[in-house]
Amino acid sequence: MARTTDELTQYNNTIAANILAARLAIGLTGSECAKALGVSYQQYYKYESGADRVAACRLIKLSQILDVDFEQFFNGLDATPIKIRGKKDKKIQSLVAKLIDLIS
Repeated sequence: MARTTDELTQYNNTIAANILAARLAIGLTGSECAKALGVSYQQYYKYESGADRVAACRLIKLSQILDVDFEQFFNGLDATPIKIRGKKDKKIQSLVAKLIDLIS
């Protein structure tokens, strides 16, 4: 079953709220996080507000900057697995499993 736009927006907003909470918990400013992440303050603000999606590589870097587990950004999300359809999708699933093993 394909994810709806509303579901994807909710996922983005949940991840954004978790980024904001992690930043506030350690007392960094948005500007400090943006600089450490190597993006403009405006781009960082878009990540925290949910206006832009955050790439996995940026989430990994953010977890290091904010000193949190990578998985913390996904707290509160529905854990319904994505259905894997074809050969390419199964390859992606294998890569995702390897990534999860690396960060666990």
